[in-house]
Amino acid sequence: MTFRHFMKKNVRSGSEASTVISTNLKVVKLAILGFGGVGKTSIVKYYVNNKFDDEEEYGMVEVYQKQKVINGESYILEIVDTCHELSESDTTVKQHVIGADGYMLVFSILNLDSLNALSDFRAQIRQARRQSTNFYDDVNLQIPMIIVANKVDLNESEKLLNEMREKIQCFYLPFVQTSAKTGYGIQDAFDVLVEEVERTKNPAINHLQTTLKQRKLSYVQNFIKNRCNIL
Repeated sequence: MTFRHFMKKNVRSGSEASTVISTNLKVVKLAILGFGGVGKTSIVKYYVNNKFDDEEEYGMVEVYQKQKVINGESYILEIVDTCHELSESDTTVKQHVIGADGYMLVFSILNLDSLNALSDFRAQIRQARRQSTNFYDDVNLQIPMIIVANKVDLNESEKLLNEMREKIQCFYLPFVQTSAKTGYGIQDAFDVLVEEVERTKNPAINHLQTTLKQRKLSYVQNFIKNRCNIL
């Protein structure tokens, strides 16, 4: 299901989308950010509709909805996809993004600049949430985020990722590889982000025991502070 803002409303139903939100379901709002052309919208569309769709959307912000069971819990996921950086977005777009429970930072393995830009996106999220009255008392500012490397179905993807490995490590965030074309890693990416949201809400949860992180999630190791200069 898609709700288009700043344009005529357009609603689409995915295979697991629901128009009725039960009181037994947890509502989690996720935002997906990154350079244009990295495949953000295709990732969301594959997740919602279970098929590849590279048709571009032209709204300032798109809100998708999907019902999903993750680790035995039933959720309604509201996924915000925006084509703008927060610094260039209007107030309504910022409100959508700032109000998210977790953030997916996406880059393309074909574009090193799209990876470098993720530090700016993370800084913009933190700054915007600090300035929001809803988060003024969030001293530690523990914001659930993951990094997603998209387009890993392409030739030489392993070689390209290895060249980017050190920069990825500097974020010290959960890292998932995806292909919006084949669907590889798409389910895991959203499941892992929801797990990060729950872990932040309840620090007692031992995230090392979750099955997804034991499978395809690659937790960044060997964080070297004197070689990383990101916010």
